[in-house]
Amino acid sequence: NINFIDNHILQISPKEKFEPNTKYTITVDVKSLFPDVEKKYKTFRFEVTTLPLQGRGKFLSITPQKQDDNLYDLDFLWVSADNETPADAEKLVSFSENVEVEWTHDISGKKHQAKIKGVPAQTSAKEFSYKLNTKQNDGNETGSITIPAKDKMCVINAKGSENEKNCVLISFSKYLNTKQDLKGLVYSDSETNDRIQVSGNIVKLYFQENDNKKSIKINVNKGIKSTNNLELENSDSF
Repeated sequence: NINFIDNHILQISPKEKFEPNTKYTITVDVKSLFPDVEKKYKTFRFEVTTLPLQGRGKFLSITPQKQDDNLYDLDFLWVSADNETPADAEKLVSFSENVEVEWTHDISGKKHQAKIKGVPAQTSAKEFSYKLNTKQNDGNETGSITIPAKDKMCVINAKGSENEKNCVLISFSKYLNTKQDLKGLVYSDSETNDRIQVSGNIVKLYFQENDNKKSIKINVNKGIKSTNNLELENSDSF
């Protein structure tokens, strides 16, 4: 398709999407646009090379399944520099195991999120990885996330809440026993009274700001129990 932007600029749009990292030769029939043009200018030819496909991927979360806490669901996101069709976006990503994947894509065509279901735990911890086949920087982008060992109670991660102030989310590999008293097992060093909520495999720790401290240390002690009475074997701090 050819459109005049103004008296000096001609916009040429391909009917089909160009492939990334590919050289194309464009030929313009100038005479069909300007019948009176001199013969030597009747055709204009030039070359363009498209940029390599670019993007970044990451795992967002890992959650044990309620029916079987030795199976884990993962959330994965990759963001493309250009808009991609759902089919193309999905073909560009491969995972290290053959598992069920459900994709969702935002309207911009740049954000592509996958729900990976039922990654099985093994007798020892393992890495579940992805490969983003963009071929940028002379290679493929890769990344991984640790799948906890089977029947192992451990802390997966701890991070500040994006929605609540002065709140830390501590994720465990198993669903937690809601009847246990976590006082003294999960606490901050803010020297104030912490408040704790348990939701599934996540402990929400609310703390009060302390003007004398620039950072807050979160302590998680061994002895925390899961719904099937597995115990956290090692203490940790964040």
